[in-house]
Amino acid sequence: MTSEVFLSSEAYDDAANPATPAPRLWELAQHPQVAPLVAANPAAPAELLRELGARMLDALPLPAAQAVALMTHGTPSIATAHLQELGMRADDPVLAAVAANPNTPVETLVRLAGIVPAHFCANPALFLLLLENPNLPGEMPVATVRGLLRYAGVPRMFLEWLVAYGLPDVAAAARLHVAYAGETEDWQTFSAAALAQAPLPDSPDLLLELLALGAVPEWLLPAIAAAPERSIRSALARSPA
Repeated sequence: MTSEVFLSSEAYDDAANPATPAPRLWELAQHPQVAPLVAANPAAPAELLRELGARMLDALPLPAAQAVALMTHGTPSIATAHLQELGMRADDPVLAAVAANPNTPVETLVRLAGIVPAHFCANPALFLLLLENPNLPGEMPVATVRGLLRYAGVPRMFLEWLVAYGLPDVAAAARLHVAYAGETEDWQTFSAAALAQAPLPDSPDLLLELLALGAVPEWLLPAIAAAPERSIRSALARSPA
């Protein structure tokens, strides 16, 4: 995108107007002030929406899925900065508008689903996409699906596919999702039982770092106390948690 320059009110009107010709929308998309309006324009060409989404996502130091994988597998010091950057992207109005635009190509929507799940799920084309390709959830990276499951408004059709065909841990999470299972009065007991069955991370490095920071949640302490690694049990004894 170009640096911010003064734009007339006509430019703002053109950016939001569905009757604006495609070449003009391409021109306006280069300006940060009106790029969100262009991204939300129902007449924005699919190729322009693809470029707008890629422009923001490709600016990340690491792909979103790779940053999440690094954190999950016990290298938080490497991934934290990238995840913070990813969190900033989640508030980006251009990404939000691209994710909600029905003209956005499917491959771009898939890239955005776990970052801006509310806007992805609000996309008017999502229901039709699921009807045309019921296997769409299975074509998404696991990290993307997990990001989606943190959002309460995931379509039930999406959750039903995950419950039936998803990986075991993903299917279990989908089965517990409020949009699938409904609300439960005794959710604390229910969630505590589910968490007690969750496995510890493959690498002890993440647990050691969390214990040193005193950042381990109380429900995880019994599982850590029973860990086979002496280094983890020793770190638990020294932990300020």
